[in-house]
Amino acid sequence: VHTIGRAEFRDGKCVRLHGTFQDITERKEADRRFRTAQDMSPDGFTILRPVWDESGQVIDFLWVYENAAIARTNGTDPKTIVGQRLLSLFPGHQGTTFFQAYKQVAETKEPYTFEDVYSGESLSQPTWFRVVVVPMDEEIAILAENITERKQAENEIKAAYQQLQATEQQLRASNQQLEASNQQLRAT
Repeated sequence: VHTIGRAEFRDGKCVRLHGTFQDITERKEADRRFRTAQDMSPDGFTILRPVWDESGQVIDFLWVYENAAIARTNGTDPKTIVGQRLLSLFPGHQGTTFFQAYKQVAETKEPYTFEDVYSGESLSQPTWFRVVVVPMDEEIAILAENITERKQAENEIKAAYQQLQATEQQLRASNQQLEASNQQLRAT
């Protein structure tokens, strides 16, 4: 139950209450379901609150929430990270596409989606992510999907295609040489 109001006292006794009482059971249940779904998600989900400087520029972010998937990726604890600054924990984020996207969404209130590779404090191997950053009131929400396997497969396909093109060019050159040789044999 959520209450807003004030009590009216006479002679030290409460004689009347002015205000409202609101049953927020459904909202609490929806929040519980949301957090359960996020914690079971294989994709990382984070909510950050921007830290603004006196000139109105975003200079950092405070952690509001992270799910279990991004906690595993970051090597952090969802219970202790709340309230901590992003750049204090991960200074390598400064100047990255990731940080610039977070700032852009916080400042413009426009969603932004991108794919980029990251390696830093918590990731020893370069890891590709598809990232969706959206505004949420005064905060931003970030969905991060690890797409490293997909990117590796794309690179393998590109390499195979380039090899196929090289082989095709070699075959064309060989065919041209054979055709020239055949023409010389017919001429003699």
